[in-house]
Amino acid sequence: MDDKGRAKGMVYDEFIQLIAQGGGPETVVSFRPSEATQHRAYELVDRKREGSLTPEEESELSYFVQLEHLVRMAKIRARMIQTGASPIPAKAA
Repeated sequence: MDDKGRAKGMVYDEFIQLIAQGGGPETVVSFRPSEATQHRAYELVDRKREGSLTPEEESELSYFVQLEHLVRMAKIRARMIQTGASPIPAKAA
C-alpha cells in the first residue's frame, strides 16, 4: 500500500477505533484525526486549489470529504445526546 492508501486507512482506522472503544458522546465530540491525517488532507486541499491533483488524489480527497461528513454527523448526534435533545425529528401531527 502506498502513502496515499495508508493515509486513507489511517483516518478510517482512527474513527473505527473511537467507535470500538465506546467512550461515549464526550469522546466523539472531542475526536480529532491524527496530525499526519490532517496534514495529508490539507495537502490535498492545497493541491486541489492549485489544480494539480491526480485522479488518484482526487479520489483520496473525495474519501476524506465523505469521512469528514460522517464525523460531523456523529458529533452532532453526540452533542444532541449530551444535551438530551431528541436525535429523531418529531412527526408532524
